[in-house]
Amino acid sequence: MTQLRDFLATTKTKQSDLAKRLGVSVAYMSELVNGSKSPGYELAFRIEDATSGAVSARSWLPSPDTQSDQPGPLPEHKDVA
Repeated sequence: MTQLRDFLATTKTKQSDLAKRLGVSVAYMSELVNGSKSPGYELAFRIEDATSGAVSARSWLPSPDTQSDQPGPLPEHKDVA
């Protein structure tokens, strides 16, 4: 997540300090910073609060364009006779 990485670099905040403030593990914070994980809805807004809005909660949430109302494919049918 570029915004989070930029915030940490600009403010010279350590990942461990922000992790402690948010109540998450340092390992999880690292995954958020590297983009391998995304926070849940509540944590996204806590991050926004903790960064005074520098990291927008909306930046973590999926955009309506990427969501689909169509269900995924059905599993393959297997006869069990």
